[in-house]
Amino acid sequence: MSAVAPAKPAAGTYGADHRGSIIMPGVVQGLTPGLQTRVEGLWCACCCPKPALYNKDMAALMYNGPGRLLQLTTFLFLSYALLYYAELEAGCLDDDAVDMAYNRTLSLTPTAAPSMIPTVEQEPLCEERVYGMRPSSIVPNISVFNGVVITLTIPFVGAMVDYSPWRRSLGYYSAAVLVFTNFLQIFVSAETWFLICIVQVPCFMAYYSHLLCVYAYIPELTDDEDEMAAVMGPAKAIETISTLIFFGLIAVSGATICPSSEEDFYGKAVCEARVAQTLSCIVGVGFFYQSWKLFSERPAVQSLPGGETVEGKSLTKASSMLCGQAFRQIWGTLCELQTDFPMTARFLIAYAFWESASNAILTLSTTYIRLVLKIDSIVVIGAILLVTNIIGALLTGKFGPKLGMRRVIMGCLLADCLVCVLLMSMLRGPDDQMWAYVLMLPLGLVMGSMYTAQRAHYAVFIPGGREAELMGFYMFAGQVISWAPMLVFSVINEATNDMSLAFPILVVFYIIAAVIFSTVDHQKNHECIEPTLNRRVRASRRYAGGGASDGAAGGGIG
Repeated sequence: MSAVAPAKPAAGTYGADHRGSIIMPGVVQGLTPGLQTRVEGLWCACCCPKPALYNKDMAALMYNGPGRLLQLTTFLFLSYALLYYAELEAGCLDDDAVDMAYNRTLSLTPTAAPSMIPTVEQEPLCEERVYGMRPSSIVPNISVFNGVVITLTIPFVGAMVDYSPWRRSLGYYSAAVLVFTNFLQIFVSAETWFLICIVQVPCFMAYYSHLLCVYAYIPELTDDEDEMAAVMGPAKAIETISTLIFFGLIAVSGATICPSSEEDFYGKAVCEARVAQTLSCIVGVGFFYQSWKLFSERPAVQSLPGGETVEGKSLTKASSMLCGQAFRQIWGTLCELQTDFPMTARFLIAYAFWESASNAILTLSTTYIRLVLKIDSIVVIGAILLVTNIIGALLTGKFGPKLGMRRVIMGCLLADCLVCVLLMSMLRGPDDQMWAYVLMLPLGLVMGSMYTAQRAHYAVFIPGGREAELMGFYMFAGQVISWAPMLVFSVINEATNDMSLAFPILVVFYIIAAVIFSTVDHQKNHECIEPTLNRRVRASRRYAGGGASDGAAGGGIG
């Protein structure tokens, strides 16, 4: 199709009627025009793709990522504190256990050299229970409950994004709830830890509601997969670089105000969790405020049956209308995708399986590292994952369009299976701590590559004019069975008390995803999607003041 490139405003402008900085508002204002251009140029040269200079939604995406990811990252630290208090209340932490853990961490190396020969048996875990479950099942069960609740609420949030003009407002208020619930978690203690477990439900609901609002903007940025990958790669890198700095601050705090001692060894995990929650709240407020000041208002994408709208309706009436439409829409979208866009439906089914496994691997690994390997702090593990995430995201952004996102995703699925097998076979007890750090390298690379590739690749499966609706469905697909690997693990763990069995469960989900994804016919998908591209909403058309481009949606899919 022919393409008419839109006129790009000068750096630091929204268009003819919006003079000023997009990327660094409030920072470069007041400088001379020449110096302002230099500062913005330096910022964007190292931190953001060029399109963000003239598209304020892209700039908002750059800001939102760090603030959003920090709120989620704190759960890594919080989970350590929750596991500690669960073990403490169950009676698993006697003086001998604390002394053994403290003596093991006096050196940076494991107490015994790691062996390439897998240990036959996992070191025995505590057999005691708290609230009717093993301490090792606490964090997975939180994820099971969150997954079920989020699966039921995401359709309603998607209906709000699709059938109302409240996308921006919903994003703003969900960010406020997210920060507030993280603030409450600062007060985790032996008396409050189970209540903090319950607080995870509104916290994760706010997070995924917020993420849905942000994701609805992504397909509107561009319909060219090459450019999408060029944007999403740096965006992912900015998220992880910011989080790496965050981990550095936690590490410094842990070494200064949260030192380990024989008398209060596990208190370090609690102290780090409180510091992480405090910093995330402070930093998150700034990033969220700036991003939602830049994100644009969006009208309702579709009308309710009968041409009704929620505007002018009471909150109760509007909620009732949207709730009913939400689940009708889920069923209607499923049927329509299967009939008119079968490759989109097949991609989403495959995505549901691999995303559920990818979400589970972080939660289960954190619990496994803490209870089986007896590593007292998550900081180094997290830092390794973040650095390799950055590398994986950038490599995918640069080479993904050349290799084809299909090949990148398939390679990541196979690599995930291999990593799970290695985790199961090589990490069996505290003497294998060193291998945990080694295996985090490929795991982080695969995670960074997969998240970048799947976001960019899914854009070519979305019919024009259905961006907000199908980004909501993308979120729904990612959550609909997210609880399944955790539930299977909890049942097996309660019966066997062997946490290493978590990894074969994940391998099964990855294999199912790979088999389904291998059947996706990308040429057929392009034939189905191409006639709808003239209906695709493009941010460049609105903000650049020029014509719309009709880039080929199927480029670089391999």
